[in-house]
Amino acid sequence: MTKLVFNIRPASSSQIRTLSSHCRDRRPDGYSAIDLSRSDLNQRLYGEDTVSNSLDSWYDRTGAKKPAKQSETPYITVVMSAGPELFIDDDTTSAFSDCCLNWLKAQFGDDLVYVELHLDETTPHLHAVIAPTYSKKKRMPGRKRKNETDEQFQARKAAVAAAPGIRTVGRSSSKWSYADSFDDLRKSAVEALSEFGVSYGDVRRLGVRGQATRDWVKETAVKLAKRVNIFKKKWAALVKREEQVAAKIEAVKVDMSEIRQHREKLKEDTATIYQLQMQSRSIHQRLTDIARALKKSLPAESLKSPAAGGRMQRLYDDLKSVLKDEDSALRSINKKADDIFEETPDVGGPRL
Repeated sequence: MTKLVFNIRPASSSQIRTLSSHCRDRRPDGYSAIDLSRSDLNQRLYGEDTVSNSLDSWYDRTGAKKPAKQSETPYITVVMSAGPELFIDDDTTSAFSDCCLNWLKAQFGDDLVYVELHLDETTPHLHAVIAPTYSKKKRMPGRKRKNETDEQFQARKAAVAAAPGIRTVGRSSSKWSYADSFDDLRKSAVEALSEFGVSYGDVRRLGVRGQATRDWVKETAVKLAKRVNIFKKKWAALVKREEQVAAKIEAVKVDMSEIRQHREKLKEDTATIYQLQMQSRSIHQRLTDIARALKKSLPAESLKSPAAGGRMQRLYDDLKSVLKDEDSALRSINKKADDIFEETPDVGGPRL
């Protein structure tokens, strides 16, 4: 018993053009094992000379309206075959292809556009193109118009319901739009080919089969909503982080302002200390000069008097004490200046 090869999938307009080129221009493409010496054996079983021409003729013949622009995959393509052990002779191959063609006509009726049998590859197989259609009608009124009576509203609904629909191409609105439609077609093909001992083959899915666009839109909307919620949370976290960073920047600005004020105060204090140092040095120098001048101006004889000598010695000692105090005060001022510099934070810029 051989297994059925049944590859059915939604197709876009560009994929239909690609299939048309594959059927028309038989040349090795890296995917199909085409034997050019056998390409003249290929047979067109249904439709015009090419897939594209067949589709154009089909639109002219049926008067069907083309699919909406937003419809990405309005068509259906089918590849039908079986294990190579089935095709033992031309009669079996011909009988198999006839049975497949009859099944395609029975299933898709006037929606069938093109069927071609390829005999120039490793295993004989059929390519089929279907343009699934539905009757497109105006939307049923859902509410009354302003000042419209109940009778008028019901009459308007009845007119819409009775109006003939427009035959329109669209897989997602056709009878093949339900989720398991492709699986049901595969099972039906096995029954139709049972005389050849064909069994149900392995199902290899390349995505959702026969899913209606509205269902896909709903699923996608749910997924997008989840992603939007995730992005919103991330965005909120980023905004919060930005606010925290902005607050820290403001705090740093405040600290920098305080540091600049401290540096300005330090400059003022340094200038004051410098002036005190200069004054202290000047006073110290003047006292030293006075003490030396006083010692030199007094005659040596006057120092021989005990009273005068005692007074002069005390005066000289007082001057030395003042000089010592001034020297101690100067060292204290210098130490204070050093302490101020050590306690001041380094925030860049020139040192004072």
